[in-house]
Amino acid sequence: MADDVVAGGDLAGAGATLLEIRDLRKSYAGVHALKGVGFDVRAGEVHALLGENGAGKSTLVKILAGAERPDEGSLRFNGEILGRLTPREAQRQGIAVVYQEFSLVPFLSVLENLFLGREQRHRRVCVDRVKSRRLARAVSDRMGVPLSLDTPVAMLSVAERQRVEIARALVFDARLIIMDEPSAVLAGEELEQLFRIVRALRDQGVAIIYISHRLAEIRQLADRVTVLKDGQHVTTRDLAGLTEPDLVRLMVGRNLEPASPHPLARGEIVLELQEVQLHARTAPFSLQIRAGEVVGLAGLVGSGRSSVANTLAGMFRPHAGQILRNGLPVHLRTPRHAMRARIAVIPEDRREQGLLLPVSVSQNLALPNLGRLSRFGVLRGPREKQLAAGVVRELDIRPPTSATPAALLSGGNQQKVVLGKWLSRVPAPEVFVFDEPTRGVDVGAKFEVHRLIAELADRGAGVLLISSELPEILTCSHRVVVMRDGTSAGELRAPDITEEAIIQLAVGQNETVLGDRGDAV
Repeated sequence: MADDVVAGGDLAGAGATLLEIRDLRKSYAGVHALKGVGFDVRAGEVHALLGENGAGKSTLVKILAGAERPDEGSLRFNGEILGRLTPREAQRQGIAVVYQEFSLVPFLSVLENLFLGREQRHRRVCVDRVKSRRLARAVSDRMGVPLSLDTPVAMLSVAERQRVEIARALVFDARLIIMDEPSAVLAGEELEQLFRIVRALRDQGVAIIYISHRLAEIRQLADRVTVLKDGQHVTTRDLAGLTEPDLVRLMVGRNLEPASPHPLARGEIVLELQEVQLHARTAPFSLQIRAGEVVGLAGLVGSGRSSVANTLAGMFRPHAGQILRNGLPVHLRTPRHAMRARIAVIPEDRREQGLLLPVSVSQNLALPNLGRLSRFGVLRGPREKQLAAGVVRELDIRPPTSATPAALLSGGNQQKVVLGKWLSRVPAPEVFVFDEPTRGVDVGAKFEVHRLIAELADRGAGVLLISSELPEILTCSHRVVVMRDGTSAGELRAPDITEEAIIQLAVGQNETVLGDRGDAV
């Protein structure tokens, strides 16, 4: 291919079939990941790809990206049969993937990342930065957002890095962009910005395969939807007329009853943050959690929610204030101190903070339980396996073998392992902090997590639920505290817990504590 990169070349006419997938089959060591999957994607459409974790979505994406070869089946792109598809050939054809885990080089600038591996050269000798900037600006105009071309990627926010990934795909003249969970770490204006970019590209004739577990945004964005289940094609149809319950039934094969907060019984205060100042320049923040209560913690990205979780995990020391457990001060200087205080934190980033990916499920489950599983400092294998077998069975972790490395599990099953670590701990935690517990997990696993949160509260645990998904906050919480700029912007209680009220507090339109003004119950 020539060195010139065309920003916005000729695309197939809007509505014309761009990609045809026919009878794709793929197996790994006898496990059938894809079983005859086939559907088409049209130019100028947003095509949602849905399915539970393990449905075959990731395998299909790897095949389209050229990272895997199918055992059987065929791909036709823009009217041509694709033979031996490699990553370079997929790129040449105009197929790009924006993964959940970005592939940018942090210490290089945005401009350098955009053309990494395809540098624009003057007379094939030196890098032509003038031409690179011209092409980058053209891509920026297509997306409708500015790009800070000279800024190192390491200094960008997650949302800005994602835009660079999308821009890189356009620089390489992508006709089909596959977006894998692009909204998983976005909220508020950043999420709306992503939606505007997706719609703008669709209107320009770019085909987009959009993978997400957030059904509400699928219904906002997508024109058609394809559902996979257990490696098989369930349906491809227009999204118009399909409700969220319809999509759930297609994905899981059954109706799922949403969890709802149980009738709240009065309980003692099990955790209290008194005038905790998260940073030197933020106002003090106070919070109480009672036994048997689920407290939702809402707010925009950067409001301080994760700092609260990290403080309770012993990973972050606040500037001032104190934390009380059952009325007594505790000093959470390390995660070990949090464990001793019987506080369990399920972190936002399960892969980086919640799991040891290379080791087995049983070894991960043993981590908080090493004391009772060891004798004279030696881990007793039979007891470890016995504990793991019980957790795998109780939480329905798949595949149902504790010898599987955690890295090979789907996102939903990885989250179950993180939860299982704490549910099996003795003595059992009395306070659970869930930081974005359903990010990147399928709808079936999401319902299971919600049900587990309700069960923990039923057993008398105090639960703090931190989430960017307002429906999740509304579904699970008895009481909602909204954060802004590192402190509380207000508190909501039934019947005043609504998405509109939460947003008003989060953006600063209302400073009032709404609902019953009495003590938390």
